[in-house]
Amino acid sequence: MEALGHLKADFRVPIILKHYYGFSYEEIARIVKVPEGTVKSRVHKGIKTVRKELNPVNEEPSNLSKPLRQ
Repeated sequence: MEALGHLKADFRVPIILKHYYGFSYEEIARIVKVPEGTVKSRVHKGIKTVRKELNPVNEEPSNLSKPLRQ
């Protein structure tokens, strides 16, 4: 929940309304007064951002995937 708190309200509110309270995208669009497509985009981008924060990926490729040289 802490990672969700780092998001801007524009992204956090639609995610909470969708996944915690179970509102439809159409209902959320009416609540926050933006188009339904914008709500879908914000939910998608917000979740993607939270996942990155919770599961940071090392920028350098792992040596485990390279074959060993003999």
